[in-house]
Amino acid sequence: MSTVNRPVVTEFGTKCYPDPCKSIFSRFFAALVPSDLTDNNFGNVYTLGDELFCTSETCFVWKVDQDSLEAIQRYDVNKLVSVKLASAHPITMEDGTSYNLGASFISGLKYHIVKIPPPGQGCSGLKRASVAYHIPSSWKTTFSYYHSFGMTRNYVVFVEQPLLVNTIRLIGSRIKGYSFKDCFDWTPKEKTRFVVLDRNTGSVLRTRFLADPLFFFHAVNAFEDDGHIVFDMVAYDDASILDRYYLDRFRNGMNEDFDPDCQGHFRRFVIPVSKANSAVEGDLVSLSYSEAHAYRRDNTTIWLTHEEMGYKGYDLPTVNPKYQGKPYRYTYGSGNFERLGECRNAICKLDIQRREMHLWRESDTQFPSEAIFMANPDGIDEDDGVLLSVINDVDYDKPDFLLVLDAKTMTEIARAEVPHPVRACTSIHGCFIKS
Repeated sequence: MSTVNRPVVTEFGTKCYPDPCKSIFSRFFAALVPSDLTDNNFGNVYTLGDELFCTSETCFVWKVDQDSLEAIQRYDVNKLVSVKLASAHPITMEDGTSYNLGASFISGLKYHIVKIPPPGQGCSGLKRASVAYHIPSSWKTTFSYYHSFGMTRNYVVFVEQPLLVNTIRLIGSRIKGYSFKDCFDWTPKEKTRFVVLDRNTGSVLRTRFLADPLFFFHAVNAFEDDGHIVFDMVAYDDASILDRYYLDRFRNGMNEDFDPDCQGHFRRFVIPVSKANSAVEGDLVSLSYSEAHAYRRDNTTIWLTHEEMGYKGYDLPTVNPKYQGKPYRYTYGSGNFERLGECRNAICKLDIQRREMHLWRESDTQFPSEAIFMANPDGIDEDDGVLLSVINDVDYDKPDFLLVLDAKTMTEIARAEVPHPVRACTSIHGCFIKS
């Protein structure tokens, strides 16, 4: 960019400019082969075994040195497993195997679950990755935008939400100069589909589990209980959240026209997989602790209604990693940049069992990042541990700092301030690495 003074790769909300030296054919080929997609991996940092990676939502992943934070190696997932637009949120199971979600759209629209073994014998797990499962798109020329998914011991849960990526527009983005977001279409006439894949057979359940249209970035957790899959997410009524954070809206005070009720909210769906093919009438959910419901509409369709908990206005949910894919009680989140609602400028803890939410908030000028849970190695309870969050303060007379909270009481234990006038980078996701 410093050479040509304009964007030369396509970002999420920023279009690139075609290379005038390329022919129309070359530009079209560049659209099909995603070598020009950004590798500006701001979306997430995560570990695969003892390796640290930075990622966004393209096919490019950077391996990072944990000590120096220098970029070591760029991986092109498309070349490894023919998957484009990989999720920023892989799931690691108890045996150390990780799974991630991707898509391909050259030979038919499909979603793929990629299996990544733990690194071993000097070889990165990514180099030994393989496609474990396939899920066909419900549409011929579009596929659902995704940022995360759910996985239990026996099932994969993929949510096909009605924010659709137009592949014709995406392929033409290099020629037309579209950003990635320009290829999105919010289609509320479409329903939300919870696609359930049986990991034992590799097949998608034929029953269609549908719900009202929604938009979400983050699955919180998923687990099995007595023939049900409990799937938790932070969801929005529509996708307008994607338009809130453009710089021109902040600079011109244009965010006041958004629906104040369209904020992130914890939603629980219960999918009655054991009754998917039964002729049982009435509510198919028999879990006494949940107010979510499921009713059969016809021989192939079950309609799901969700249960909401806690306050609105937060996202970036985390849990104790030991409870990933298992029944759990607590989840944590951040009000982040939300300006309305009870969770603004706050770090949140939701007690799912009691339906209670507890907050840490210090100032309306402070914006917390994702709250990373670090378990007490000698702890017994699920919430025995601390939360780590980077706090950015827009009052420039006050320092940014790393906050350490007692996860059980939501009270401050310590903070590490950044010396003035240095500012900490605004962060979204993060991870804790033992030294």
